Amino acid sequence: MPKLRLGAVTLLSVWLSSASAGYVVYENEFVNAKLPGNPNDIRGMPNLPFTVDVNRESDGISSVSPLTTTVPSFPLYTSSSNYATFGITTAIELQNRKDHHSVLVANRGLQGLAEPSAGEAEREAAAYNRLVEIGTRVVPLPSVVFPVDSSKRWNPSTFPIQRYETYRVEVLGDQRWVDGTIETSADGYTSRYDAISKCWVAAGRCRSYLKSKLRSTTAGAKWLQLTCGVGDYFSQLQKVEENRDRMMPLREDELFGTLFQVGKSVVVNASFSGELVCFANDADNLYANNKGTLNVTVTRLSWPPLRDGVKDLARNTTKWPLRYRWPPAPFLEIEGYQGPV
Repeated sequence: MPKLRLGAVTLLSVWLSSASAGYVVYENEFVNAKLPGNPNDIRGMPNLPFTVDVNRESDGISSVSPLTTTVPSFPLYTSSSNYATFGITTAIELQNRKDHHSVLVANRGLQGLAEPSAGEAEREAAAYNRLVEIGTRVVPLPSVVFPVDSSKRWNPSTFPIQRYETYRVEVLGDQRWVDGTIETSADGYTSRYDAISKCWVAAGRCRSYLKSKLRSTTAGAKWLQLTCGVGDYFSQLQKVEENRDRMMPLREDELFGTLFQVGKSVVVNASFSGELVCFANDADNLYANNKGTLNVTVTRLSWPPLRDGVKDLARNTTKWPLRYRWPPAPFLEIEGYQGPV
């Protein structure tokens, strides 16, 4: 194992398993010449803790390693075409983020949902306003069909999820995608270690990549299994003057705590609020050989808003208890409502 001597201190270096990465992890990350802020960095940023590019036209580039605890909370956005020169986010990309966020907000309104950070009063008010809009009409369950590309790390749905509500996520029909040479459904495939051949086996063959770590490692996780989480695919950094708002990209560390296995179908009682974001479960460095896209359907089952209604057959009305409406009112009543409660 190679060593680096810095004065009287000996620092061990460990190479990552990914051959494509070629990245050395040091005990002291500030000695790594490949970090942003290295001597050849054209931005001229020193390789010191908490040196951060906070230009409004940038997503925020930190000069310290993403592997240390001293990293500021600015997301690192690398897919911009101008990332090599200061990580500039183009006007087109920024507008695409705003458009995506606008669709998400509109879908919140259709479900009668408040913002993810809203309290009980705001959530009730959003549901109340949607029920008033619905009136006596029968409105189908809110649902969206969106593509999940097996070669992409994250696939947003523009479908908002609210904590404590119930949703079904499913892949209809016989849809398939491919991991290298293995074709599978949204349920994915398993691997096992063969002690005789001394290798990891899937689909009857030894495959060296199977020793890599899956992105989602919860119990029962499989290769190329449809997996989803709930979070902010794009989030507004801070409200500023008109047309100058910044929409920041996904914070992966926040989304990972919300992941759940889907496979072909699952019904979940949501524990988090935000946008549904999905992916094919694979190792971080193995997405390039994935092929195929699944059309995923997400449907809200706990419907309508304020679903704990009570039918009054004598008066042909449906009542929903309210707690936060002002002026105070014990019920919202809709005469002749025929939808589900």
